[in-house]
Amino acid sequence: MARVTRSPLDPSALLAEARRDGDGGLTLFVGVVRDNADGRPVTAMEYEAYEPMAEAEMERIGADLAARFPGVRLVARHRIGRLLVGEIAVVVAASAPH
Repeated sequence: MARVTRSPLDPSALLAEARRDGDGGLTLFVGVVRDNADGRPVTAMEYEAYEPMAEAEMERIGADLAARFPGVRLVARHRIGRLLVGEIAVVVAASAPH
């Protein structure tokens, strides 16, 4: 359920992907590019990744969480490429029965 993409991220779509009818708890984390870093102005960020390794690590983290919290379903996406201030860089959606 973890992927790296160059396409814009839609938090609502990812939350819908994570959701199941038997789940009563949903949560969503959205990370965006901000206008500063370490007190310096930022106009854009350039995200790079070795996609197979990044996706494998994201899947490993998800599998670890699923083992620790049975019933939890996670969907994670991280965008790569040039992103401007305010654009979504990462979305993690989770659902669980409670």
